[in-house]
Amino acid sequence: MLAAANRRLERRKQEYEQAKKLVDAGAAARNSLDEPRAEIDTEAKEYGLAESRAALVHELAQMASERRNWPFKLTTEPAEAPSVANGTTATASSIWSCSPAWKRLTRGSSAQACR
Repeated sequence: MLAAANRRLERRKQEYEQAKKLVDAGAAARNSLDEPRAEIDTEAKEYGLAESRAALVHELAQMASERRNWPFKLTTEPAEAPSVANGTTATASSIWSCSPAWKRLTRGSSAQACR
């Protein structure tokens, strides 16, 4: 995605340089550079958006990876487990006591009732 956006931006820059050479040679009017310049601006914005999307996808992948490790983390480090609801730490049983994953991990012997 980033590579494609970068290639489009580079093509627009090359088109601008070619148009600029024509203007410098007197073969084209100065205002003929307006469109290529606007296209460069548009592609630069598109590239910035592509960078943002790539960063977001990377962040989501990290979050999914961390989420995948929660059942293990909750059983091994319950005091460090994040609370999804309010951002504070919580014990494994307060987060997972009603979840199927917690019931499987504890084999249904969870002492706390569902909240």
